[in-house]
Amino acid sequence: MILPNYIFFTGPPGSRWSGVSQELRKLPYIDNSDITDNRQYHHNLYSGHIGAYFGPEMEHGDWLKEGFYPDLLEKEIASIWSGHGTKILMSHNWCYYFKEIQKYYPNETIITVTRDDKECYNWWHKAGGWNITYPSYTWYKNNVNMEKEIRKQNEFIKSFNKLEINYENLLKLYGLKSKDNKFFDLKITLTNKNYV
Repeated sequence: MILPNYIFFTGPPGSRWSGVSQELRKLPYIDNSDITDNRQYHHNLYSGHIGAYFGPEMEHGDWLKEGFYPDLLEKEIASIWSGHGTKILMSHNWCYYFKEIQKYYPNETIITVTRDDKECYNWWHKAGGWNITYPSYTWYKNNVNMEKEIRKQNEFIKSFNKLEINYENLLKLYGLKSKDNKFFDLKITLTNKNYV
């Protein structure tokens, strides 16, 4: 397997995409130098959030509300990561820029996670909702807009999907073993020129 420089990882709020990404962070070639004390959110029963997230009104990637800018992305990556290896780039908003990502980063991997809209919405609230301290969800404004964005992001991802696999097969692809199948209800897709 040819290792990518980046994995563009995306899913709507509540899709449990952060939990899946944390499993991939266990790989020895992943650069986890983006994980700091202030880039974490823990919630007793849930995976929470670790590492850098990109998006409007978040610590990084505020420019994503206007477009996809590789030069800005590269500057932020250089300011966040200090190690070597594959970097997992997390954003709910990558789904709006799949064409641009493939244009500017044709050799990189895109992993998406989708889940039923209502399940996403309910899970996000159970995991803390508006009380989540990292990353910021202020861009979503309110519950009505959150529901709308979850639906929209799921639609964008589903229209893009390439190779759909389940959680267990994703882990196998990367040489990891599943201790349980807690992500059984998720739809995961992988796009990489080495697999598609």
